[in-house]
Amino acid sequence: MTSRGPPLTNVYSSVPLRSPVTFAFSPHFGPVFSVDCSPYHRNLFLTCGTDASVRLYSMLQSKPLFSVEPGAGYLFRVRWSPSRPLVFSVVTADGRLLIYDLKVDRINPVVTLEVTANKSPVYSLEYNLQRRQTVATGDSQGRIKIWRLSDDLTTQSAREEEFLTVIANDAQTE
Repeated sequence: MTSRGPPLTNVYSSVPLRSPVTFAFSPHFGPVFSVDCSPYHRNLFLTCGTDASVRLYSMLQSKPLFSVEPGAGYLFRVRWSPSRPLVFSVVTADGRLLIYDLKVDRINPVVTLEVTANKSPVYSLEYNLQRRQTVATGDSQGRIKIWRLSDDLTTQSAREEEFLTVIANDAQTE
């Protein structure tokens, strides 16, 4: 394979940043593998990593609003549902796809799917924005699977966005 064009180099800018980072969040205990900003609330984001926890943060406070520890070893990817403000999913080192619904339970997944038969890690997770009832996973064996989710996980109920705002506002009052 031949390279075309000049080699890649570091690019430095003499222009100062207008908004350098001035705020940090309580860290995970180890590397963070995934961060996903909420498509429903401007201040919320989810994270997951090697400490086996999913955390919901508000950009308005350093500590997480809450943390979930599914006991599945490393967590590689977390994603908000594109159709439900209170639903998110995470994939695990032991081959599972966990789906949480904050309207039902903040601690336990409402659905646990065995993605791999041999408990090999699942590294990739992505919702389909065009077909909102489907989510894709990719595992360490090179397999890609498409999952069809039930209506209760993809049909938004009344006041879900308001409930998410209440969760976010709890951060401002603490």
